[in-house]
Amino acid sequence: MNVHIFRFLPLTFVIVFFITNVHAIETGPLGFGSPELSQDMETDRPDFTEGPSTISPGHFQLEAGYLFTYNDDDGRRSREHVSPQLLARVGLLSDLELRISWDGYLDSKTTVDDASVSENTVNGVSDLNLGLKHRLYEAGSDTPDVSIIIQASVPSGSSDVSSHDTEPEVKLIWARSFCESWALAGNINFASPVLDDKRYFETSTSVTLAHSLTEKIGTYLEYFAFFPNSSAPDSSGSHFINGGFTYGFSNVLQFDVLLGAGLNEEADDLFSGLGVAYRH
Repeated sequence: MNVHIFRFLPLTFVIVFFITNVHAIETGPLGFGSPELSQDMETDRPDFTEGPSTISPGHFQLEAGYLFTYNDDDGRRSREHVSPQLLARVGLLSDLELRISWDGYLDSKTTVDDASVSENTVNGVSDLNLGLKHRLYEAGSDTPDVSIIIQASVPSGSSDVSSHDTEPEVKLIWARSFCESWALAGNINFASPVLDDKRYFETSTSVTLAHSLTEKIGTYLEYFAFFPNSSAPDSSGSHFINGGFTYGFSNVLQFDVLLGAGLNEEADDLFSGLGVAYRH
């Protein structure tokens, strides 16, 4: 080996160090896109309604939380805990993001007033969901923000929790800001879930009224509902209302709380939760 090559090693290290650091400076944390976040932080939690915004290219956002659900159906009481409700959002293009979601671990227990009937417990991990969100239109003077989410579950969960099949879903998203601190948003969703090895078609819809109380504190009030078709094991629609607060500790970190209730017999009586979101 030519020993003179070692003379150039220090210069080589300097060049490599300079190139890699310039690359890091000029791109996002994922190695591409812009170095700066191009918009204020907006999350898809804690409400049911998904927002129209997408993550800046080369950046990511992690959202997670815990949800408790309670229902009393003529003495048949069920309690369910779900966490970490993880949603990873990765900005691919200026109007396109990759979405990986996973409800995580589910622990559900049902008890019946009749002592002769034993309690039923179901627990395990949920299926993984993969999807894309594409921003179709930005709000104009007379038009709202419009986006679409296309996603599908992967049958990867525990045997007692998994649907054991792929469940595709399409979500149409709209949002409109007004009076500076107020916004109205909603979703129209179309899904093909599987329950008890039986596939059916289900639509769902939501509308949310959000208000920024201060620069850091936001609140919302929301209605949402599910409408399974006649081929579902239970074709009755379920209606819900909920509200909550968000608190932004910084432009990259947010905490939230929520509380909701069912509006008819088919819906769960009560649900509550809390969560956090971080982006980089």
